[in-house]
Amino acid sequence: MSGHRRHSGTAETQLSVDDVSTALIRHGVAFAKRHYVMTSAYIVGVVIMLFAGGFAVSMEQEQKYERILSQIDLKRMHRAQVAAQNAEYNYRESKGWFSCDNHCMANYEEYQLNLARLAEVEKEFAEIQSEAKSVVGVFSEYGVQEVRDLFWSQFAGGKDFAKRSSWWDLIFMSIGSMGRDESLMEFALRFLMNMLMNFTIGLVGALIGFYWFVWGIITSYQPSVLIAFVFFMLASIAATSCVVSFLLGLYSAAAGSVYVAAKIASNSARLQDQQRRQQEYLRSGGRPHYE
Repeated sequence: MSGHRRHSGTAETQLSVDDVSTALIRHGVAFAKRHYVMTSAYIVGVVIMLFAGGFAVSMEQEQKYERILSQIDLKRMHRAQVAAQNAEYNYRESKGWFSCDNHCMANYEEYQLNLARLAEVEKEFAEIQSEAKSVVGVFSEYGVQEVRDLFWSQFAGGKDFAKRSSWWDLIFMSIGSMGRDESLMEFALRFLMNMLMNFTIGLVGALIGFYWFVWGIITSYQPSVLIAFVFFMLASIAATSCVVSFLLGLYSAAAGSVYVAAKIASNSARLQDQQRRQQEYLRSGGRPHYE
């Protein structure tokens, strides 16, 4: 009898999960039909993210690109950076808590002078890099890869933020739940909601950061206004599609896990109630029922 009940409970749970999956797919298809522009943009973004690699650079372009980049004097950049760091150290060491004497002010002026020199060197190097990038173009494999690297860097930063926040939430929630009449299921559900919120905030923030920084990369290739706008829109759509896909998968997995856990708990409670009623019936002198 118990084996039959377990089998029935498992079958009921599986049927319910299948029903929910079918309902989600049906509503998803209906949403796609109602918002076909948004859906089309999402599909385009996914395709770009998966398959777009940029146009190949010819041998002549690559040689010219490398020749222009060879004009950068890395030793000069290193000297400027070291001088700025040393000047900052001298200034910090001579500065008091709330005061700065003549010696401190002299170090401060030296520090500002070295910062200005470093900024000038960095500007010259950026101009050389921009000239080299203009040879290959923003739609080249170099430009696309640089934008990809920016996105994945922002994406990783957003996930790291969510993981750190979730870890601290777990610690403080564990401390706060001491002495509280709360089941393990309720605690897990609260933590799951906080984790989903952390990932949403982290990845949306990463996406906004990508929007902000990608324009600087695009303009460094010196494209026309039209080309820059088109590339920015395509890159933004691809990045948004990737983040939306990740969040949809995360929310779907969380919702499915919660639903299955709730159904299992419901079936378990129902079986326990049946067993309790049967035991009460036997104690009252009745005969056992077999289902």
